[in-house]
Amino acid sequence: MIPAEYDKRTLTMEEGREIVRGSMGKDLADSLLPMFEKAYPERNPADLLHLDAILRPSVQRYVTARAMDGGTVYSYLFDMDFPYGNGKVAWHCTDVPFVFHNTQMVATSNVPGVTDRLEEQIFSSVIAFAKNGDPNHPGLPRWEPSTGTEEKTMIFGADTHQETNFDRDLMSILEKEAAKMIRQLFIGDTDIKH
Repeated sequence: MIPAEYDKRTLTMEEGREIVRGSMGKDLADSLLPMFEKAYPERNPADLLHLDAILRPSVQRYVTARAMDGGTVYSYLFDMDFPYGNGKVAWHCTDVPFVFHNTQMVATSNVPGVTDRLEEQIFSSVIAFAKNGDPNHPGLPRWEPSTGTEEKTMIFGADTHQETNFDRDLMSILEKEAAKMIRQLFIGDTDIKH
């Protein structure tokens, strides 16, 4: 359960940790926070509550399987805070205006000093990939394809860069915890016997 409204932009790191502990419980939070802080060192710990533990692990498995099958796979993560909802992190499909080069039509997409550069990086990657099967272009750090053991992820955000397997362990645990929560919400028993 995510706590009542807070303004992430004014939280200290310790206040963020306390919000996570209050939401997840001390034991789980204290096991996840070090992994989160290693994977996302620039983020407030409160953002742990907003990570995509449903789709991201599936994407990671797909990237691995496709690369192991001989495919050339480029993985990316859209990582941005918006001037909305007290510094809300990117949510599903918030990258779409950047992909289609029309952020000016979506007010929440506009972050001074970030949006124009990021939009150009993402849009140019999509065009380069469509033309050549390779998303690299001069306005982007070198983007290496993933392998069967290394997910090389381009992190599109205020500081666009590539990371390798940076959140894999964290996502593995979060996916299991999310599944437990979903079962508990809809079934009521997390120890289902068949």
